[in-house]
Amino acid sequence: MASLLEVKDLHLKYAKANLQVLAGISFSLEESSFTSIVGPSGCGKSTLLRCISGLRRPTSGEVVLSGNRVTSPVEGVSLVFQEYNRSLLPWRSVLRNVILPVEDKLPKSEAERRASDLLKEVGLTGFEKYFPWQLSGGMQQRVAIARALSSDPKILLMDEPFASVDAQTRMTLEDQLLRLWKERGLTVLFVTHDIDESVYLSQRIIVLGKRPSRIIEDVVVRLPYPRDQVSTRNTSDFAGYRTGVFEKIRGMF
Repeated sequence: MASLLEVKDLHLKYAKANLQVLAGISFSLEESSFTSIVGPSGCGKSTLLRCISGLRRPTSGEVVLSGNRVTSPVEGVSLVFQEYNRSLLPWRSVLRNVILPVEDKLPKSEAERRASDLLKEVGLTGFEKYFPWQLSGGMQQRVAIARALSSDPKILLMDEPFASVDAQTRMTLEDQLLRLWKERGLTVLFVTHDIDESVYLSQRIIVLGKRPSRIIEDVVVRLPYPRDQVSTRNTSDFAGYRTGVFEKIRGMF
């Protein structure tokens, strides 16, 4: 199968600070795959996502999406941030936030219909006229996910999207994301500090080393779908993947 996304020998250095962040990152993603990136704090996981999204130019190397080099933000790539309360516009309603990426590209009625359908998919029907500050953290993040999907992206980049919500909400959002991934055939690249989360969600885990960051392990996760928060996490296979990834990260310190 042809790769949807290719990251080729990516380097990034902050010249003024003489700080090397990325030191030769290379991998590819197949269409409709779910891949997580883990690694020690400060290793450049978020920076890597920004390079892939076109928000930051690497020092060298390239990112190729569907055969086209990414040098700036492009259609087909959506990025969901950890800080949902900063990424949503507080003066716009939930519906108007979700419409934002397509309001200048689609007729108003079609954009509103798409936004309403997405809010239904993330379980927020009835909250269209609310403002983000009137919602819980988990609900706000669901709005952010719906907005990211409104442009019908080829790839969904997620930068620790569930790190700021409570444990119960996090599990709900994880399962909702897996359902959307399967139903929509999304390609997801998911950054997380949580090793358990990476094993639970992913088909593949890319482990980055400490800065300057390189790939030190590329783990294929062969746990069957659909996954369950109780039964999947209690299997010996789950424990084996979790321990293996943890040992790789612990060995960096």
